[in-house]
Amino acid sequence: MQRSMKTIGVSLALAVCACSDGQELSQGAQSKHTGQRSQRQSVAEAPSIGVEFGVSSPDVPLGGNLSSPQLAVSPGGLALLVNDDSNRRVFMTLDGAGNTVHSNTTSPYLTTAVGHEHGWLLAGHQPVQGVSPLGTPTWFNYATVRAASPTAVFGPETQLPKPPSPASNQIFGLASGHETFGVLVREFGVFTAHRLLFCRIAGDGTLPPSSLVLRSIPFNEQDPLGQLSYAAKGSLTFANGNYLAVWADHSTILAARITPNQTLVDTTPLTLLELGAAPAWLNVATDASGYLLTWGEAGNVIRGTRLESDLSVQDPQGFQIAAASSARSEPVTEYEAPYYVTVWREGAAAGGDLWAARVSAASGPVDAAPLRLTGHGDIARFDVGPNAAGVALLAYERTLLGHDSPTVRLKFVDVESGSAEAACSAAPGSGSGTGTLGAVALLTALGVFALARRHGGTPYCC
Repeated sequence: MQRSMKTIGVSLALAVCACSDGQELSQGAQSKHTGQRSQRQSVAEAPSIGVEFGVSSPDVPLGGNLSSPQLAVSPGGLALLVNDDSNRRVFMTLDGAGNTVHSNTTSPYLTTAVGHEHGWLLAGHQPVQGVSPLGTPTWFNYATVRAASPTAVFGPETQLPKPPSPASNQIFGLASGHETFGVLVREFGVFTAHRLLFCRIAGDGTLPPSSLVLRSIPFNEQDPLGQLSYAAKGSLTFANGNYLAVWADHSTILAARITPNQTLVDTTPLTLLELGAAPAWLNVATDASGYLLTWGEAGNVIRGTRLESDLSVQDPQGFQIAAASSARSEPVTEYEAPYYVTVWREGAAAGGDLWAARVSAASGPVDAAPLRLTGHGDIARFDVGPNAAGVALLAYERTLLGHDSPTVRLKFVDVESGSAEAACSAAPGSGSGTGTLGAVALLTALGVFALARRHGGTPYCC
C-alpha cells in the first residue's frame, strides 16, 4: 500500500462485500454475546468498500518502494508515516481528501504518531548498543519522541527517562489530550524491576521531571522463567478530560485514569475484567464518552466489551467480534461515528486481506459477519484512522505479489453504509466455490463520490 510522487487514479467500488468469517454476532445491548459459528466460503474477486488512491509528497521526493504505513489523527487533520526505499521515515500531513499538504523526513525508528490541535508527536524506539549482565555487547531500545508542528517542522528528538541499566523500555500506547500528549511505557530487563509508566509530554515535546509509576514488580517477585509477570499488553487513550491506561496483569485487565497534569485519578488500579487466560493483545478506543476494550484470545479470536464513561463494564462476559483464525494480525480499533470499527488482516505473512467489524456503543456488535475491505490477498501491513463523520481512512502496504516493490495505498471506507447484510460468499452446500453475489449496498457518503470525481477515477473492485 504505497506509491511514489504522483497520485494514482482513484477507484470507487460501489459495492460492500461481507464474506462469512466463521461467526455471527448478536445485536442489541447485552452482557453476554455467544454467536454461532459458520464455515468460511471461498470468494471470487470479492468487491471491496471505498475509494483507493496512492501516496504523494509535495516536499520530499519519495522513493518508488514505500512500506510500513502508520496513520495519526488530530482535530486539525490526518498524518501519515511511511518508509521509503532509502530507509527514510517520511512524515506527511494530509487534508480531508487524503492529499499530502506538508512532508518531512525523520529517523526511521520513529514509527508512530499522534496529534492534537497544535501539532503532532512522533514516537518510537531508538536502538542503543550496551553491555549485558554477562558483559557481552547487546542492544537496548529506548523510547524516543519528537514533536512536529502542523506544517511538519520538527523539534529535537528526546529520549524518555531511561530505565536502570541494563534494561529497555517499550511504548505501549500513545494518546493526545487537548494540549498535551501521553505515553504508556513498559520498562523491562534482566535482573531489574519491571515497571509500567505514564509520561506526560507537553505540546512542544518537553518532558516532565519524572514519570508516573502505574505498576512495579521487583526482580525477586518476577516469573522465574523470565516472562513478564504483569503488563504484557497495554493501551492508552484520552476522553472525559483524562488519559485512560489499560493493561493486563496475567489474566486480569486493569485500568487507571491520569489527568493531563500527570496526577492519578485512580490511586488504586481498577479491575475491569477477569479473563480465563492472559490476552494476546489489548486495545482501548473511545467515542469521547464511553470506551470499547478489545483483546485477543487463543486461536486469534477477537473479543470486546463496552465501558461507560465511569469505567463500569457493560458486558461483563464480553462478546465475540471475530471467530478463530489460523492467521490473523493484531487488529486496530478506532471510533468513526456512528460505530467503533475493528480492522485486521487475515492470510499469510507475505500478504492477506483486510476485514472489519463494527460495534455500536449503544447495542454492541453490529455485523452478522465481518466486512471484507480488500480482495487481492496482497496486504502486508495496515493502519486505520477516523477522517470525517461516517468515513474512515485506511493506509495499507500492498506487496504486489510477484514483484519486489511494495506500494502504500490510501482508501476511504464508508463506515455507516457498510451493510452487514451484503454478501458475496458461495452459497452453503453449493460446492461451486465461485461465489454468489447477494444484496449489494451502495456507498452513500457524498464525500466519497466527490473524491472519485475530483481525481477522475473509474469504478472497479480493488
